[in-house]
Amino acid sequence: MERKGSVLIVVLWVLAVLSLLTVSLALLTRLNTQMASGRLKRIETREHLESAVQFARYLIESDPHPQSDHPGDPWFGKHDLSEWLPETPIEIDIRDEEGKINVNLASPELLKTLFGILIRNGKNLDTDIEELSASIVRWRGNEASFGTPTSYPNKKAPFESLEELLLIERITARDFETIKPFLTVYSPRGDLSLRVNINTAPDEIIETLLQTVPGDEFSKQALLNALRAALQDAWQGKQRFFRSEDLTPAEFLRKLNLSTTSQTIALSGQLTRFLTVNSAYFSVSVRDPSVKNLSAGITAVIGPSTGRSAAEFQATVQGPAFFRSDALEILSWRERL
Repeated sequence: MERKGSVLIVVLWVLAVLSLLTVSLALLTRLNTQMASGRLKRIETREHLESAVQFARYLIESDPHPQSDHPGDPWFGKHDLSEWLPETPIEIDIRDEEGKINVNLASPELLKTLFGILIRNGKNLDTDIEELSASIVRWRGNEASFGTPTSYPNKKAPFESLEELLLIERITARDFETIKPFLTVYSPRGDLSLRVNINTAPDEIIETLLQTVPGDEFSKQALLNALRAALQDAWQGKQRFFRSEDLTPAEFLRKLNLSTTSQTIALSGQLTRFLTVNSAYFSVSVRDPSVKNLSAGITAVIGPSTGRSAAEFQATVQGPAFFRSDALEILSWRERL
């Protein structure tokens, strides 16, 4: 009797182990299926995002008037890709990199002025604006007339990306996020002069440029007010954006409906030296909001080809055929997948 009881116990233990193994195998199979499904979803998402970047490149290259870039161009702003990528809620936003200040060409005084305007407009900076400006120019190998002397090991070479700002002395992550939308490392090759596209520059940058050129405050404020009104009218379609022929002092004042006095001519002449209407570098932000618990997206910068291969980033858009030249290249690529 005892022997039969022992056998029964062993059988029950075996059955329990087998049941446990069966459940474990089922859970493992389910987990592997979910992981495979997740990998496939990531691959599919990445292909869609890459296709969206290529669509952005097509829009930029298809600009019928590339000599003048502004928010009225077909490439500018947000685009609906439902025609190209059906059933995929891809969001794409194209902006002009040359509406920003090149961090490699800006003087310490100009940077300090920009940061001061940002603070005045309600932005938060943890670091003193003089110390922050001095740290930026020291990193690239220059000196400022202000800031605390330091032995910090600076690179003494140009910034290669904006993220490099996180390596300079006296900067916080919040500082970086605050100043990042107003700075760039891209500008026309061979041009060592700071230039900003007046049609796409934020108001803070236009005011910064105006405040750093010689002239009396009354004339500067009058010019700034006229500029704001002219750009607002252009955004609303009431007049054209600035063209290259508008960037001479006389034409500039005429477009702004300002009188041509010796003060306004001198001031506009100083300001227009920093202005352009033609851009060559564009930032592209693409995201797929349908991916749960993950902000999947790609941020890229597109600009003139430098001879490097961009093959690893090229993808085929699934949809109507379109023309794509090799005039532009993907210069920067960051993805969140």
